Amino acid sequence: MAAAEFPGAIDEFGRTLALIEAADANIRRRFLELINDARGLQTLEEIEQLILEGRGFEALALIDDVGPGLNEAIVAAYAAAGASVAAVIRQQALPLIQFNQLNTRGVSALQESGARLIRELQAQQAQAISITLQESVRAGLAPRQIAARVRGSIGLTSVQAQWVANYRRELQSLDPRALARQLRDRRSDGVIRRAILNENPLNAVQIENLVARYEARLLTMRANAIGKTEALAAVNMGEHEMWLQAIDRGLNPALVEQEWGVLQDGRQRDSHDSMQGQLRPLGQSFISGRGAQLRFPGDPSAPAREVVSCRCVVARRFVENPL
Repeated sequence: MAAAEFPGAIDEFGRTLALIEAADANIRRRFLELINDARGLQTLEEIEQLILEGRGFEALALIDDVGPGLNEAIVAAYAAAGASVAAVIRQQALPLIQFNQLNTRGVSALQESGARLIRELQAQQAQAISITLQESVRAGLAPRQIAARVRGSIGLTSVQAQWVANYRRELQSLDPRALARQLRDRRSDGVIRRAILNENPLNAVQIENLVARYEARLLTMRANAIGKTEALAAVNMGEHEMWLQAIDRGLNPALVEQEWGVLQDGRQRDSHDSMQGQLRPLGQSFISGRGAQLRFPGDPSAPAREVVSCRCVVARRFVENPL
């Protein structure tokens, strides 16, 4: 996202966008690292033993460190955003102000956001494991094979786990729909087409290799979604909190206006498209096209449909003629 894609206060939009993009990259990278670590916490033999004992869901413990690990990256983005805004305020209004990362209001908001993320990760992982176990039992697999599939599901959503199961069935049955999946490894299309044309089934190794590549791309897709959503929320939370701290220190909120910017790429939400250029005094919420109140893009207190994958930005600047 380039600042020029947001009409309005280019400098402020650009500053915030740079923070979001840096946080996005860091959170995506950290998510993939944590999932890779989680998948290595137990051997296939250990997961197999859990399955033999009817304790397959205990594999859910493999992601125990993912939420806290991601929260570290999120807190870093929050702190960087607060410090960036503090520099702006020092130049124009309060020369000595610093961002207090330990402010109880901000810490409470971060804790609430972190708890929500952990709940979502655990719920999605539990559903993904459930789907994987059900599909594996239905296929009559041995415990070691089930263990491999359970480990492969770590980090995926329930929907993605079902996509994996469907893709594997398509490959096994030479279903042409396997060639329509957007995240397939297209380098193997020729092999699959020939197998379908000659009615010559793919062997188990070929299928599992293809499925593993598909899983890897799904995991990257999820990392991208988490990175975008959490980076947007963290940066906006940090900026919002810094402005509130400035008000606590005596800044007159009437001297600052807020402008909502929408990424103009044809994929924006209808309810947010109508918010383009919406102005609010500092401290007042914006109103979406659906009537939802949003303090900032990615506001964790807003409905999920107004937050997930939002790519809007708010610019705040001092004005001579307050609203």
